[in-house]
Amino acid sequence: MESIKIGFDLDRVIFDTNAYMKHIDEKLKEKNTSLNEFFSGNYGRKDLGTLTKELSKKIGEDETKHLLFDDLGEFVSKKLKGLAEFVRAAGGKVFVITVGDKYQKEKIKGFPYDKIITVDGDFSKIENAASLKLNLFIDDKAQVVKELRTRKINAHQVTWFLDTEHKTGAMKDALSDPDQLGPLVVNLLNDEQNSHK
Repeated sequence: MESIKIGFDLDRVIFDTNAYMKHIDEKLKEKNTSLNEFFSGNYGRKDLGTLTKELSKKIGEDETKHLLFDDLGEFVSKKLKGLAEFVRAAGGKVFVITVGDKYQKEKIKGFPYDKIITVDGDFSKIENAASLKLNLFIDDKAQVVKELRTRKINAHQVTWFLDTEHKTGAMKDALSDPDQLGPLVVNLLNDEQNSHK
């Protein structure tokens, strides 16, 4: 019996990246520095790997890990955590497909998932989601959702962790609250159970 497979992007879907970065910036200001200082040069993507590397040069590795990783759990959606637990308890599989590096796993400690796949860009995210033949994929980017839909993946854009600027370009059927996912998941589980009767 094939169980349902649900995939989530991580940043701005499961993890409130914007609130986390604001939190880190406030902590850095207490140390007389800021995120702008670290990302004003050519440090590349604004991710934990880059920030860890650059911040370690300034304040040391141990203090950097404490500053960046101690509070990560506060920024994980409790509603999505509950939904993922529900899916897994019903025999489903939960995948996290995210752009980033090894530090992405740090963001979801305690979040129930079967596999995390870290990719180097949205195209790879789309390819992985399509090859897994997910029953549902959740992402904050309209372009990812639109491409997955052309590949017959039931994909939905979510806006709950997006800032106002990015919400303005959201798809008309974008979901604004994690509670809106519950009925979608229940329908998928019911369809899966009914197909085996």
